[in-house]
Order: sequence, then structure tokens, then C-alpha cells
Amino acid sequence: MPPRIDDQTRAAILADLQAENGSTRDIAERHGVGHASVSRIAKDAGLALDRSKTVHATRARLADIRELRARLAERTLRRAHKVLDRLDADTYSSKQVAPNGAVVTVETEHPPARDERDLAAAVSSYTTAAERVTDNDSGADATKSLLGSLDKALSAMYEQNCRTPEE
Repeated sequence: MPPRIDDQTRAAILADLQAENGSTRDIAERHGVGHASVSRIAKDAGLALDRSKTVHATRARLADIRELRARLAERTLRRAHKVLDRLDADTYSSKQVAPNGAVVTVETEHPPARDERDLAAAVSSYTTAAERVTDNDSGADATKSLLGSLDKALSAMYEQNCRTPEE
């Protein structure tokens, strides 16, 4: 348990609160106590603290977080598009180990089924991640619908292009 605040410090804190000499954090730092202690002293004295700055700061922080989530979702979807571009390219390039142990670049018209499956799974993972990131913001239903449609289209593309005759 933290040490009890002495009466002189408590009186100085109360004077700062009554004179509105800074935020609870400023006053706490000035007197070497925690901001919760300053809030408690104000409450015990029946003083109402001005929370307008806190409300404004919280709103600004939430707006910043929404912007970060939107940028993250955009970057994630850009990665999904890059993977799709790789799948849709005229030639598919991959690295393979030759019988002599050398790593060689192999170009084919279409990706092997396993690569197609793995790349389609990556796209699905990216779109799901983008959906989760944006789920907290308004318009989440529209995003879910768009991403759900993209996921269905990718699944259909995978089924169409990756099925082997034995399946």
C-alpha cells in the first residue's frame, strides 16, 4: 500500500485543484503522487473535475485508432491483391531444388495446385484479417459483405482451377 499523503501535501493538492492549476496528472506530478490520489482528494472535497479535455482527447485518440485500423486493413488488402496478381500472371515463377541440389527458377503457365491452394489460403487469410480489423468501425456489414463475396469468388476459383481428375 502506498504511503499516506501528509496533510501539507494534501492541502497543496486541494489548493491546486480549487485554483484549477493544471490537470490531475500535472498536479500529481508536481506533488509526487499518483493521479488517482489527486482524483480521490478532489472527490473527497466534493470538487467536480472538468472532464471535457479528457473526453476530447479520448475522441481524438479513437479517431486516430480508427485511422490506423483503416490503414492496416488497406495494407492487408493490398497484400491480398499482390497475391492475386501473382496467381493471375501470364507465367508463374517459383524456386525449386534441382536433383544436383542447385536452386533454380522454374516458370510455368499456371501455378502448381499446391501453390495455388497456398496462395488462395493466403488471400483468404488477408481478407479475413482486414475484416477483423475494420469490424469495430461503422460500415462493418458492408465490409463483411464485400470480403465475403471475395472469399466465395476465391474459393470458386480454387475449386475450378485446382481440382485434379482423381477428385
